[in-house]
Amino acid sequence: MNRELTPSIAPEVQAQSLLQSGEAARAIPLLQQAVRRQPDSAVHLSNLGLALCRVKEYRRAETACRRAIALQADYPEGWNNLGNALLGQEAFALARSAYREALRHRRSYYHGWFNLARTEVRLENLQAAHRAIRKALRLRPESNNALRVLAEIQQGLRLWQPCMESVELLLVEKPDDIELLVTKGS
Repeated sequence: MNRELTPSIAPEVQAQSLLQSGEAARAIPLLQQAVRRQPDSAVHLSNLGLALCRVKEYRRAETACRRAIALQADYPEGWNNLGNALLGQEAFALARSAYREALRHRRSYYHGWFNLARTEVRLENLQAAHRAIRKALRLRPESNNALRVLAEIQQGLRLWQPCMESVELLLVEKPDDIELLVTKGS
């Protein structure tokens, strides 16, 4: 989509429109301009982080989001966007912490639950992922993305169930430690 930018409209408003239409690269300079005009705006910094994530500039996104939450520590969108930047850098445990912090500030935050579920999947914690995606779906039952993630999680849980039923764990005591042996059942 090739939109002409209107000078009379504030850059952050134009940037928001571009972000919503999938034009993050064009939104970045406008958000940078908005941050220069209002350097203490957690919203502008967080939106800059979001736009940078969308163009896969995760380190710069992390910096912008950390500045946003330093200005406003109870801003869930800032924490969520920080989680996205960390997830993009494959810092899964840190991303999980950021999403949890977003949810601490707003329990009814769909994006926080959705992104926490995706992160728990990456951490191979399917039970926690299942709980998180179900909370996201309670907030937005029509979300196709959340339904797709739920299906993936349920498939993963079904794959693990028979495996866990056929495994016997034997503890063999040794003088200095305990060794865990895993054997398949019949």
